[in-house]
Amino acid sequence: DHHDHHRLDNRGEVFRHHSNSKRTSFQANAGIWGSNGFENRTYLSWTDVDFEIPSVLPKNRAYNNPQDTMGDGKTPQDTLLNTYKRDPRREVTQLRLANRSRWGNDDLNQEFGIYGQQTDDLFVDPASQTDTHSNTYGAQWQLSGKADRLDYRLAASWANSDMDRQLFANNPQTGQKLQRYGNFDLQANN
Repeated sequence: DHHDHHRLDNRGEVFRHHSNSKRTSFQANAGIWGSNGFENRTYLSWTDVDFEIPSVLPKNRAYNNPQDTMGDGKTPQDTLLNTYKRDPRREVTQLRLANRSRWGNDDLNQEFGIYGQQTDDLFVDPASQTDTHSNTYGAQWQLSGKADRLDYRLAASWANSDMDRQLFANNPQTGQKLQRYGNFDLQANN
């Protein structure tokens, strides 16, 4: 019986205004071993990533004041495209759980694994917001071994994803979400 866990928290040092970032992750796994080469391991990971997007600058300001973002100046462009009010950013949270079993020996062994993953992804650009929620599930199986001088491998895999994606307009003065203008129910099978 064996288990490991790891937590990581990173914050980025920023040069440009409105470009802070933060990443927090947690990873753990636990395993058991049995007779006849049996091994089973379970993996859990959680990640939270948030980062601000400083957006564009006119060319002369990018060279003269490269740390700036729109909203640092007093021009009509700064008022209209104020990055602080529009608040472009990305916020992603992902949870993944997986399990894998292996049994046999070098001459003949099998592996079977399953996993599930849930992702929440918010992307805010200066004009709109995209809010995506997705669930992915999958399984893999593999048979491999040796027969005299021949190494062989036979495998199969399956995955299914459901993704709900909504698109909203942004209020240019406050960055708050307004009316929805797109709604997608996406599915993928492999």
